[in-house]
Amino acid sequence: MTETLLTVEELAVEFVGHKSTVHAVNGVNLSVNAGEIVGIVGESGCGKSTAVKGILGLLQPPGKVTGGLAEFAGHGDLLAMKHKNLRKIRGANIGYVAQNPFGSMNPIFSIEQQFRNILRAHDELSSKKLARERSLEMLTNVGIAGPARVLDGYAHQLSGGMAQRVVIAMAMLLEPDLIIADEPTTGLDVTVQRQILDLLRDKVVDSRKGILLVTHDLGVIAQYCDRVVVMYAGKVVESGSVDTVFSDPAHPYTAALLGAIPRPGHELTRLRGSVPDLRVVPVECAFRQRCAHAFDACSVSPHLRETQPRHLMACHLPEGVGHGAS
Repeated sequence: MTETLLTVEELAVEFVGHKSTVHAVNGVNLSVNAGEIVGIVGESGCGKSTAVKGILGLLQPPGKVTGGLAEFAGHGDLLAMKHKNLRKIRGANIGYVAQNPFGSMNPIFSIEQQFRNILRAHDELSSKKLARERSLEMLTNVGIAGPARVLDGYAHQLSGGMAQRVVIAMAMLLEPDLIIADEPTTGLDVTVQRQILDLLRDKVVDSRKGILLVTHDLGVIAQYCDRVVVMYAGKVVESGSVDTVFSDPAHPYTAALLGAIPRPGHELTRLRGSVPDLRVVPVECAFRQRCAHAFDACSVSPHLRETQPRHLMACHLPEGVGHGAS
């Protein structure tokens, strides 16, 4: 029987300003099971990173979670937890790999000090000797040559690829059940991207852990993920297995994203327009103004519905109508 690690229901996040409120995430539902990688994909501004930061309690003011739940196996609702309890789960049970690895490290502390601080925060391996041995082991596991040199150095001495490996080692230091990775390969060259993603897959999935991977790269989703969640304007518009969604997309937005990727035997199409302003929650389908298949029913925002087992989409079109956009 498959173990569900994370279940998110109706997650809502807002950024409250003096003159307006941005409704960045509006009722997101997703789940991650043990031994699988789930990808979240969509254009910039669709709420991908905001959603995962909301789940982890990492939003900075004026951002705040305004609704929903995030059940983490054996620990209850992350969104309802006190900050001190959530901090104990982050790192020990959920590892987080941020989009900017240098922003995740303290520039005035050595890498060794930062590993030791993580261990101490969770009452693990308090002695310097044991902490160093464990840190060296983790750096070796993520493919860093000369781990002692890296451990004795500082963040500014690392390349982008090396810094991301260090952050992954920190995220996996306490062997968490779930890794949440937010655009972990942004700004890295293709070779290093593949090494990082191979590392995440091999080190986490093979040990029956789970990964929630945020990316804008559909190629990464196709190669590394088991299931995909497509977000648009703060909502999930389609979700299902990668094979099903990519070969037979049910939502016109998913089809348009796939159509904008150069593929042999497929005509390249341009996705016109941009993500709507979310200072006002759209009453109509948020994709209506960009959709080639829009009709009268699209004046009302659609709800997610099942088109096939475990394949969901939020669209008024009958199943199959929107596929021509791909």
